[in-house]
Amino acid sequence: MHICRISKRYPPLIGGLENHVRSLSIQQAMGNNKVDTFIMFGDSTQEIESNFRVIKVSGGRLIKWMKSESIISIFCALSFLFKVYRQHKKYPYDVIHIHGDWVEANLARILSRLLKVPAIIHVHSGLNKSKLYRFFAKQSFAKVNCVIVQSTDLYDEMTSLGVPKSKIQQLHSGIWRSDFHLRKTTSSTGPLKLIAIGRLHKMKGFNFLINAISQFGRDEVCLDIVGEGPEKADLQATASKSKASIRFLGAIEHSKIANLLSKYDAMVVPSVVLEGQSETTPTVILEAMATGLPIIGSEIAGIKDVVQHHINGFLVPERDTGELALSIKKLVSNPVLQKQMRKANREASKSFDWSVIVKKVDNAYSIAGVSQNNL
Repeated sequence: MHICRISKRYPPLIGGLENHVRSLSIQQAMGNNKVDTFIMFGDSTQEIESNFRVIKVSGGRLIKWMKSESIISIFCALSFLFKVYRQHKKYPYDVIHIHGDWVEANLARILSRLLKVPAIIHVHSGLNKSKLYRFFAKQSFAKVNCVIVQSTDLYDEMTSLGVPKSKIQQLHSGIWRSDFHLRKTTSSTGPLKLIAIGRLHKMKGFNFLINAISQFGRDEVCLDIVGEGPEKADLQATASKSKASIRFLGAIEHSKIANLLSKYDAMVVPSVVLEGQSETTPTVILEAMATGLPIIGSEIAGIKDVVQHHINGFLVPERDTGELALSIKKLVSNPVLQKQMRKANREASKSFDWSVIVKKVDNAYSIAGVSQNNL
């Protein structure tokens, strides 16, 4: 099968979407497939697999003058349209797999009609709630061959926009599970070691986490926050007023995450829902689960899809500093529960390996109408 994948962003740019696009492309190219991944931003020269090409479209320099995200998306969609059309004439595609939102959903519709091949739109983040957005989204998503979503909340949002359930495939992102190993012991002496990873943005809720950690002494809990972003200065200022042990480690290459996670006892994901912005299932949660780390996460979106309260972690109401602190305290005081959660997460992580996820993607292709002979 010859797969055309389209994504505005690609590594070495840092983010869950970027890593998802690259990893899924690599996994698919390991079989009998050929994968062409079209990008606007990122490095198109790093891949060496014979069945996998990264093709960078032109126009990235013009985008810096554009202030509207919708205008940027439309410009990128037009650039992809012409490039993919020319490539298809030389090497015909069997399926178009596009990562994005309503603008990219329209690109999928156009390419499907133009090239006469099935097209999928893959949505990674929560949808905007505005009436104007919903008007355009209703005209876009329902007419695509198949919609892939990464959380039950997104599934419900798509049905509310008129997308038939038969056209929706829900799946999480994937991980290279063999890169991660169960941590055999926890910090039996010394403080509980917590890690939080993500862009330092209000949506990540790190300010609530810092306030929760401030309720503990240095000998009880320590927290390391990994990432960069616009809220860094404010978060550091809040942390400096606390007597707790809180460190900011900056951005870390994704290739180093597996080794980093093995040094901690649990992960905290205190994300919040903002207007027009919400989490699906952060890939770093799946990676932490593969390492055996208990997860303390907000009871929102895709987080609640993978965290089972008191089984492999704790779910707490978003923005609830008191409940965050209480969940952390339960881990501090109960090493037996920590051990149980570590085993539960390591076992659950089997279903997130890329070898499993790619089969679910094949099912989405089947829903879209890709010939069984090509799957």
